[in-house]
Amino acid sequence: MVKSKIHLNNICLSIAAKPNPLMVLLILISFASCGQKASQPATPQPATQQPVTQPAQNPAPTAATQQTTKTVWWNYFNKYDMTDPAVLASDVLKKDLDYYFNNFISRSSKDAIKGIDYLMSIAPGQQHTTIFLFNYLHDRYKIPQIITDDEILIHLSDKHASEYIIPWFTETKYKELKDHVEKLRPLVMGNTAKEFRLDKIGGGQVALSDIKNKYTVLFFWSPDCEECTKEIPRLKEFQAEVKSKNLDVATVTICSEVGEFYQECVEGVKAKGLGEFINLGDKSGNSKVHDDYYANATPLVYILDQSKTIRLKKIPVNMLGTAINDLEKGTLNF
Repeated sequence: MVKSKIHLNNICLSIAAKPNPLMVLLILISFASCGQKASQPATPQPATQQPVTQPAQNPAPTAATQQTTKTVWWNYFNKYDMTDPAVLASDVLKKDLDYYFNNFISRSSKDAIKGIDYLMSIAPGQQHTTIFLFNYLHDRYKIPQIITDDEILIHLSDKHASEYIIPWFTETKYKELKDHVEKLRPLVMGNTAKEFRLDKIGGGQVALSDIKNKYTVLFFWSPDCEECTKEIPRLKEFQAEVKSKNLDVATVTICSEVGEFYQECVEGVKAKGLGEFINLGDKSGNSKVHDDYYANATPLVYILDQSKTIRLKKIPVNMLGTAINDLEKGTLNF
């Protein structure tokens, strides 16, 4: 469509000096199809690759629209009586809540937290309203969609899981939420990764602190995990990129089979050709590394810097190269 518009406008510009009926007709067609003056042709904007840490949808408000967006935030739900049980039960409110978060709130954790705090302040002291809103927000963020959603769930639990929520949430569910949040808390990006010492497949042991590279990639995997099998070739491609660019990156695989099943890790490393990586496992079954890194599902990726600070997590393997490049350039934002 852009080429068509530009093409017509260029025609307008090139023929404007010698008008005739046919040229006038072309000019009118150009204006009608492009919706702009011939003297101001549209300029195609080059496509830019989205950084790994910046979701493509719901960008943060620009300086020009920030005040307007803030006004919309604080007035968006004024049309509802949020203390009315019939309103809380309506599908219309649920759709408006989805629209609010999908269109007015960016996916950055800071912006989302502001939106959540405003939403929870709509009807203070109204138990049913508070419970309804908490339930909606909990369902929205309990399964992270992007890498910063963990921080949002932690904030929701810390600030808004109040005495109004506990009776409805039931003691068991409330405990499950708190346990989940406490596992997530030390893994928030910017925290220091927990130390571990594991068996090196092939002999010896390796501790996290033994690795001195500028960046460490941790790849949690399981020999019978289909998704891991799909990601391993991409991990090899990333390793080839690391070598070709002479990047200071250690790639560490950590197998999920422990104790009596440790041999499956040994066989898996050989079968999948993982010899170019630092391959670790837990022969004794006594390590807490999988709990410490909340590796209850595989594959799972972490990127640590030289001080073993968590810089990125839960990204697909094919984004590792982009992430390391962003770290090197200082353009990694989350």
